Amino acid sequence: MPQTIMMMQSSLLRFSTSQHVNTTSERVPMPTITINKRQELSEAELLKQNLESSKVTEFPECYFPDAYEKPENRIAKARKNNIRYSAHKLAAVANCIHGKHVGDALVTLGNIDKKGADVIHSVVRAARHNGMKQGMSEERMFIKYAIVGKGLMHKKMDIKGRGKHGIIRVPKSSFRIEVEEKSAADFYKMCLKGEAPPAVGHIFRRILY
Repeated sequence: MPQTIMMMQSSLLRFSTSQHVNTTSERVPMPTITINKRQELSEAELLKQNLESSKVTEFPECYFPDAYEKPENRIAKARKNNIRYSAHKLAAVANCIHGKHVGDALVTLGNIDKKGADVIHSVVRAARHNGMKQGMSEERMFIKYAIVGKGLMHKKMDIKGRGKHGIIRVPKSSFRIEVEEKSAADFYKMCLKGEAPPAVGHIFRRILY
């Protein structure tokens, strides 16, 4: 009997302690987690910024060739109007210098025995002078365009014998030239290939000696 009484007392003690623990746990408030709204906004903004920074803004040139703008070379111009010379004859001389170096073009024009060569020679020299005023280097000047156009034709009377007369047509033309300064990279590539114009050697010799 005393053993049974002791066991009952111990069981009652355990029940009372567990009930006490349960009651105390119910009475103690649970810790609540509070989230600051400003912190949430800042995290959202940071996430948005990270997403925007991860976006591809620069695309390869092979897919979007128009997006890349190649720097244009500097250009110098010169022209002459009302040249008392036929446009066909002047165009034949202008074809001899198209695409050449300025120095080679001047040498070529000096060896052509035509009236139009002297006219074009003066225009090429003026274009070279204008380019050097702009700060362009003489050894990298090449003729980009050499354009010949017709001007207003002048007519006058040709008086002949026996009461006859005719018309003398005096042709006029215009000439325009554009000189381009090639980039240093293109110029030195051309020199390494062995395609440098002869006038470049003359310019360097003039600088050195």
